[in-house]
Amino acid sequence: LARCSEGFASDFTAAILAATIIIMRAAITRVIADAYVSRTVAVMAAGAGVAMEAAVLAAADNSAKAGFNAGRVAA
Repeated sequence: LARCSEGFASDFTAAILAATIIIMRAAITRVIADAYVSRTVAVMAAGAGVAMEAAVLAAADNSAKAGFNAGRVAA
């Protein structure tokens, strides 16, 4: 019975250790995933800002060209 108890305790300890390692790895993976998602969102937001700025500049350029062409037609 003592040998059986020792084997059970050893297996139980190994199972707890394995579960602890799995939980810790999952937590680390989640932290890495959260950081990646945050970084991706920041990059996408920056990209959207650049695209918006380019669109505003293009609209202003088109407006200036339209005004210039209208002036040429009127003359």
